[in-house]
Amino acid sequence: MDRRGFTRIKIQGAKIQYRRESVRGLWGVLSKPAEVQDISKSGLAFITNELLQHGDKIVMKINFPDGKHLKLKGQIRWHQAHSSSDSFYLGVQFAPFGYRHDYNSMNAWEYLRSMEGQSIIKPENN
Repeated sequence: MDRRGFTRIKIQGAKIQYRRESVRGLWGVLSKPAEVQDISKSGLAFITNELLQHGDKIVMKINFPDGKHLKLKGQIRWHQAHSSSDSFYLGVQFAPFGYRHDYNSMNAWEYLRSMEGQSIIKPENN
């Protein structure tokens, strides 16, 4: 049973770069780009060679094929081995959206909310 509150969508060509959150500054060196597998208003899934643990807080830069990019904070909610022996499938829940300094921006929320009407998006068939 799928417990997600929002519909997951696939966006061909969407990429994520990330790093663990730390006190050394929010936007330090990010990972190499990885393919976003699916995304919703509440989170995303991607495949990487780095195993992150449940609860790890990360900062992300998500690049969309339309040229838009979002900087978001989130937390690893699940991980599993991918069919490739040296990679992992990771699920991220976005931090709350709002106007507090530790929240993701409302501009990012509006972009994520508007994505379903764009032609670059293909609903996931599950």
